[in-house]
Order: sequence, then structure tokens, then C-alpha cells
Amino acid sequence: MKFLSNNLARIQLVLCLILLSSCVSYMKRKECEKTNWFEFGHQAALKGIRPPAEPFYQECKKVEADIQGGELDKGFKTGMAKYCTPQQAIITGKEGMLFNDELCDARDVSSLKIKHAAGLKDYCSEKGGQRAGLSGKLYTKVCNDKDEELFFKGFNPARKKYLIAEIAAKERTAADVSRRLSQKQNRYNQVSRQSSRLQSRLYKKQLVTKTDTSSGVSHSEFVDVENPQVRSQLNMLNSESNTLSDEIRRLEAEEEALSESIQKLSIEMQTL
Repeated sequence: MKFLSNNLARIQLVLCLILLSSCVSYMKRKECEKTNWFEFGHQAALKGIRPPAEPFYQECKKVEADIQGGELDKGFKTGMAKYCTPQQAIITGKEGMLFNDELCDARDVSSLKIKHAAGLKDYCSEKGGQRAGLSGKLYTKVCNDKDEELFFKGFNPARKKYLIAEIAAKERTAADVSRRLSQKQNRYNQVSRQSSRLQSRLYKKQLVTKTDTSSGVSHSEFVDVENPQVRSQLNMLNSESNTLSDEIRRLEAEEEALSESIQKLSIEMQTL
């Protein structure tokens, strides 16, 4: 008996994990399909990277989402034309990003690198570190050893402030998700109890008289007859139950993702 109980628990765990994975994939697919792929390609170019190198692009591809390749390509080309200008090269440096000269005309690369270095000088300072820390962007080792010390003098305290605020915001969101999840679970339990009670009333005994066509002899017997009103109520409850089940899985996945994110941010804060 204990062996069967353990096996049942394992099966239930596997099914739970499968359903959770399916729910996460569904949420990611919906997120991908709502994406403005022109803007995504445009922003990728301004960061100096090609769209397939973006983690989000790979996540969407993994869940077989509909990626609008034409819009993505147009957006990337538009962004690339802007990326390879002196003004954008300075901005790229000021934001602490490396300059990808592979995206630009070889004849312009030398002058663009000079502009990028000027922007990078502003970034690799104490004030630049403060701005970067508060922005939420991670440091990507673009400063030389001498400037890095000044950069981190501003970056670490600012990053800590950012993390404190971000953790607090995620904890508030997690509390709200937990509250909604509890409400959905309570309602699901109510629906289950109502369904069980109605199930016991679905059929009622009814005396029916039947006549044998060959002999003409009649006899009466009790048969189970379905109550159409109860069946209608059960169908409505089953529909609500299925909807609630989907919502519960979605909220559980969101709750888990928030918990992991908060834990990750908390670990980073301890290192500062």
C-alpha cells in the first residue's frame, strides 16, 4: 500500500510539472505574439547586436511563437542606419555598451570609434557609475582598470538602491499574485463541492411502464432519468472549473518566476 501511495505521489508530481511547463510555454508564446517585432529589431540594432543573439528571440523560437520576420528585418535595418552615426556612437559609449563596428561601413568605423570612446569616458566615471547603477543595467566590463575604480564608487551604492526598490516592487507584486491565487483556489474548491452535490442529484428514479409489443403484457419498473436542469448547472460549473484551473496554473507559474527573481536579486545585493 505504501509503495502504491509513493508511486501515486510521483505520478502526481510529474503531471504537475508537465502542466506547469505547458502553462509557462503558453504564457511565453502569448508574450511573443504581442511583441512589436519592428521595434524589437530596431532596439537590437541600437544595442549593436543582431536579433538572433537576443535571449528573448531564442525563447520565442523555442516555444514556436509566430515571429514576424519581415517586420523584424525592417526594424533592424532602420536601427542599424541610426546606430552607425556619430551621435549614436557617443550615446552607445555613454550607456556603457561596446561598439560593434561589424554593423557599420568600414570607411566610417575609425571616426565612429573616436566618438564612442568620448561617450565611454563619461560612462566610466563616478557620476556615470551612479547613473548606470540606478538604471538597472548591469556593468559589462567596458572601463579600463584605472577608471573602473571610480565607476564602481558610484555604481555599487546606486545599484544597491535599485535592487532594494526592485525587490520591494516584486514582493508587492508577489503578494498580489498570492492573494489572487488564493481567491482562485478557494473558488475552485467551492465549485468542486457544488459539482459533487449536484452530481448526487443528477439522476432520479422514475417509475416507467413498458409494454412488450409481442405479448402485449405491460410491467412497471424504476429507471434512472437525468435531470436536465442539474445537467445544465453541472456543465456551467465544469466550464468554470476548467477556466479556474488554467488561471491557477498561470498564477502559480507567475508566483514561482517572481520568487526566483527576488531570490536572485537578493543574492546579488549581498555581494555589493
